[in-house]
Amino acid sequence: MTGLDKIIAQIAADADSQANQLLGQARAEADAILEEARRQADALASEGQAETQLACDSALELAKSSAQLARRRALLAAKQEIISSIIEKAQASIGRMKDCDYFALLVKIIASNALPEAGELRLGKRDLERLPADFTAQLQAALAARPGASLTLSETPAAIDGGAVLIYGGVEENCSLGAIFYSLRDRMQDGVQALLF
Repeated sequence: MTGLDKIIAQIAADADSQANQLLGQARAEADAILEEARRQADALASEGQAETQLACDSALELAKSSAQLARRRALLAAKQEIISSIIEKAQASIGRMKDCDYFALLVKIIASNALPEAGELRLGKRDLERLPADFTAQLQAALAARPGASLTLSETPAAIDGGAVLIYGGVEENCSLGAIFYSLRDRMQDGVQALLF
């Protein structure tokens, strides 16, 4: 099992635990609403009138419907919270990768977003400080598959926390980890939801 699989397994376990806790709370709220509706229905039924019975049934159905809606809302909110937490943990786990793995991933991100023209590459301050000696060679090898693509590494740090900024003729392409996760958030939410629920 790889480190990423372990992280995903831990995240999934945490998500299951949190979902069970939130589901328990939602059930308790639904039960309380139903119990209150039953008490109201019992009070109305004791009057013994046909109208009262009809009102009682209506109140009970309304309470059941409200309880089901409250449960669905609580469950949806819990799922959204779990999914957001998993995505945030996944993004944070990239920052904790070994330098060699992180920079190999960074080269792939840069190469897949590079345009077939000359440009400038800016990294965040932290990445510039820990840049491996062979990074430029790895990047050039990856860019060789994209005819016309070339990037010159700038010593000026970009105001990002991981990832890169590609600059072509004054136009910046934000390939920071934050921007990538933001742009893929809907797809990741769907994927995490399918995986967990």
